[in-house]
Amino acid sequence: MAKAPRPESAQSLGYFRALALLGVLGLSMALPVLFFLFLGLWLDARYGGQGLFVAGAIVLGVIAGFFGAYQCLKKELPWKH
Repeated sequence: MAKAPRPESAQSLGYFRALALLGVLGLSMALPVLFFLFLGLWLDARYGGQGLFVAGAIVLGVIAGFFGAYQCLKKELPWKH
């Protein structure tokens, strides 16, 4: 007799799927921060911003990273309204 499929929830993700989700969340946070960091360094070197471009770029990278992580979680986990 076949088992009924389990409803997908945060508790039934399984270890490997949860680890994969953590990896994706880490990358979605780290990559925008690194991209904006290097962009800020390049802008500082080009225009002489004395660290101002780096600081602003890191803030933008963190905001972009949180937005990307939120979008990933929104797709992956069922939210209760």
